[in-house]
Amino acid sequence: MWWTKDGRSSRPFLTLGHIPVGMEAFQASDDTQWDYIKRRIDDSDYYVLIVAERYGSELKGKSYTQMEYEYTVAQGVPTVAFLLEGGARKTWAAEKVEFEKKAKLERFRKLYEKKLVKYWRNKDDLAGKVAMAIRRYDRGLSGGPPF
Repeated sequence: MWWTKDGRSSRPFLTLGHIPVGMEAFQASDDTQWDYIKRRIDDSDYYVLIVAERYGSELKGKSYTQMEYEYTVAQGVPTVAFLLEGGARKTWAAEKVEFEKKAKLERFRKLYEKKLVKYWRNKDDLAGKVAMAIRRYDRGLSGGPPF
């Protein structure tokens, strides 16, 4: 789970007793960025993905976020994806949209949608859905992460 630079997105996780991993916490290292990310994923109990209207920084034509997701799935780490809902996408602030990467984002969203996803409309809706998913995971409902 990555969080915003001001840490707001991490508070619900900390309150629930979880420690989110984000780029802002990365230490100086001799590792490549990708190797470091893979190690953090390997040490994770689950992976929470939140997608709005940005594809993200790329390495060799693919976003780090997409590479993380694909690696997480390949490693068998439980994942949950929260995608911005269609109506909210239409009214999303233009400065928060990477228009030049729209086609890549759409392909990536389709990749996520091969699994069960939750859709969110605003930050309050998202916070509630993420907190519920984490609580259900902690309770071990449905034999594992009920994402």
